[in-house]
Amino acid sequence: MTPFSKAKVPKKAILLLGSGYGALKVAEDMAQAGIPVIWVTRAQHFLELPKGVEQVPEWPHDLNFQFRPLYLRVTRHPLVTPLTRARVQSLERSPEGYRVVVEQDPIYVDYDLCTGCSRCMEACPLEQQDRLPLSRTPAYCPSRALELDKRKISACRLECPLGVNVQAYMAFTAAGRFEEALDVIREDNPLPGICGRVCHHPCEPSCRRGELDQAVAICDVKASRREAIKRKADTKYGNQDCATYRDLRELLARSDLDAVLIATGPNWHATASMMAS
Repeated sequence: MTPFSKAKVPKKAILLLGSGYGALKVAEDMAQAGIPVIWVTRAQHFLELPKGVEQVPEWPHDLNFQFRPLYLRVTRHPLVTPLTRARVQSLERSPEGYRVVVEQDPIYVDYDLCTGCSRCMEACPLEQQDRLPLSRTPAYCPSRALELDKRKISACRLECPLGVNVQAYMAFTAAGRFEEALDVIREDNPLPGICGRVCHHPCEPSCRRGELDQAVAICDVKASRREAIKRKADTKYGNQDCATYRDLRELLARSDLDAVLIATGPNWHATASMMAS
């Protein structure tokens, strides 16, 4: 999955840092004055109060909802570039003013397309383990889109020569969703049976679980999926010796075949496997 971004940052603008009601009002005043604004905050949304600042008891309990129309109007203003979960990396003075470098965490959800239906939450295998990487912004935020906490590529996946998504198929296996675990493996490895038997599992020495007690038995889990593949293939196609054809017209006359691949070598075996799947 690749990061998604639609933000077009202007070359010249006023830099506004922080979140909260005051920052929201400043952004509105600047935009109404026709001044481009780049609004940067480390928070997930712009109504989140800065650390150490608490709401005054006299404030109404629905104050955030009262600010919702203003929140929507400001963050959707064409002169305002809102950047959540971002931070300033450097600030340098130049003859034309100041040059600022802002780093924003990757965003993997298209806020304009996500409706917040929560179907991704239901499908995520980590939901049963209380480690769901999806969260929802508060109800008073204009966008009800979900936030995905996607971290860097895991060490086990980096060590895998094929780059198989180890965490994904391990999570599916733990959730008992074995077919989906198999599908994840086959995305990067069309021959999991053959490769699994000769795999020297470099993923396990790099497993960070070993820093706590011991590495996850990734190879053993993959072996169980490998045997599942074999049983699935034997059930569907039968465990019979290959038939011999003296005339290819006999083979082409079969109605139960969708494609015929005439070749040798592991690369053609992989091609046949992907075509069969």
